[in-house]
Amino acid sequence: IANEAFYSCRQLKEVELPDSLSSIGEKAFCYSRELEQITIPKNVKSIGAQAFNTYGELTELNVQSGNKYFSSSEGVLFNKDKTTLIQYPSNKTGKSYEIPETVTEIGDHAFAYSKLKEIDIPDSVEAIGERAFFSAAIEEFNIPASVKEIRSWAFAGCGEVESFSVAKANKYYCADVNDVLYNKDMT
Repeated sequence: IANEAFYSCRQLKEVELPDSLSSIGEKAFCYSRELEQITIPKNVKSIGAQAFNTYGELTELNVQSGNKYFSSSEGVLFNKDKTTLIQYPSNKTGKSYEIPETVTEIGDHAFAYSKLKEIDIPDSVEAIGERAFFSAAIEEFNIPASVKEIRSWAFAGCGEVESFSVAKANKYYCADVNDVLYNKDMT
């Protein structure tokens, strides 16, 4: 599927991807707001950035068994060994989510526009991707000591966030008395 192939197909409600499909391009289904569920076929080897940022009704991303490159758990998309959380569907039900302890990286745009209120980031996470939580409804972020990198705009548009807390042992980031997130030098 080419980059932006179904970009802004606002009436697209369902799609059946063929087993022969090997790649899904960047923003392939971006802004296809009515799409509720996608099953990624077993032969898909690559998925472009923001391929499933539908910003709408998407509740589930599943991966067909036998895929050597991707996996899913409870409708959330990961790389095969679950070290990178690629996409949490923006309209997935539930107010809280516990990221699996296998995850070392939260991917770019992974939780963009999520309706979650609470998220548990485990000590295994080392990197938080660009715009990872863009416009998410999360109210509080607890950054563990393991986080070494927070990329650009990771928390941009999070209008409901009330506080950031950072583990004291974190060597790269801290929060001030007002719960504002800073790099360790507070610059």
